[in-house]
Amino acid sequence: PVWERPSHCLLWHYRTTNGLGFHEYLQLCEDLKLSALYVCNCGMTCQGRGPYYFNEAQMQFAINDTLNALEYALGSSQTHWGSLRAKMGHPEPFSLKYLEIGNENSGPEYEACFNRIREAVLERYPQIIIVSNTRSETIKTDIMKVYRDRSSEAEKSCFKEIGFFSIQKLDISIQVLVRFLKSGLYLDT
Repeated sequence: PVWERPSHCLLWHYRTTNGLGFHEYLQLCEDLKLSALYVCNCGMTCQGRGPYYFNEAQMQFAINDTLNALEYALGSSQTHWGSLRAKMGHPEPFSLKYLEIGNENSGPEYEACFNRIREAVLERYPQIIIVSNTRSETIKTDIMKVYRDRSSEAEKSCFKEIGFFSIQKLDISIQVLVRFLKSGLYLDT
């Protein structure tokens, strides 16, 4: 049960309870009639913290982990991960339309990792809309997420442009969620 999930300290020096897991996130998006965004590990840490780059085995694990998450959300109930979703009470696939590869990454290392993950994902899920978080001539992306001023106006503008709902910090306060929903800025695409 959710209330028994252990908390842990994150890299950013706050604790998380994991009170909203992947299945709950997908269910929340469905209940709100929103398309979900999944953010996968791109094979490197945030460069602002002194980057660590995955070796080949770790990179393959990250790719497989992403494909498994997508199979859980999108796969038929006859697949390994889709059958687990069905056992959790949701036999039909969820509406996960977006995959962001990495978060706050850039540079040639990111671009190489991005391209590997993109290729593996689109081979199995050609309908997925790929989101990158850098401007580059060497990557092909459907949506480019560019970090801007974090003011509320910039955030509102971002939601209007890309039209999806993502919870990065899973311990979001209910007041923030209610304020967002009342704003009418979310879109189902």
